Amino acid sequence: MVQNPLKIIFKRRSAKGYYMDIKVLSENDIGKEETLRLNALQRQLRGDGFRNLTLLEWKKMADQSGLEMIAGFERGEIIGMSILRWHDLPGGRTATLEDVVVDLAHRGKGYGELLVKEIIKMARKTKVDFLDLTSHPSREAANKLYQKLGWEKRNTNLYRFKINR
Repeated sequence: MVQNPLKIIFKRRSAKGYYMDIKVLSENDIGKEETLRLNALQRQLRGDGFRNLTLLEWKKMADQSGLEMIAGFERGEIIGMSILRWHDLPGGRTATLEDVVVDLAHRGKGYGELLVKEIIKMARKTKVDFLDLTSHPSREAANKLYQKLGWEKRNTNLYRFKINR
């Protein structure tokens, strides 16, 4: 474990024997290169229609209350990311695991599992009662991973209302 003045970097070994450094990103950690890598990961997750975020937008997101963004690094380059977002409700503190993505060139190494496990640890530290996620059925590997790690499929409907039609 290496510590910098802002956040902690954890060196994690996947079940497949690969190593990835995981870091909680602060606004001070995000520069031009990080913006390019984070946008590239989001395009892989969301498709070509994803609008690249600006450096300022990524910094603002990293500085949000109730949100922690982690990045996975291999040889100093961001190769994966995920977000933990939480808030308090009458039923308790609830959180959502968002945007788990590993670069295509690095998939199959167990890095997605490392990112999810790190988010779960962070959720426990923030005293979350429930941690939810959504995953499209076509993301078969991701859905298998979540079930393997103990996530339970909920019997609910997810709706979206588009504000800016």
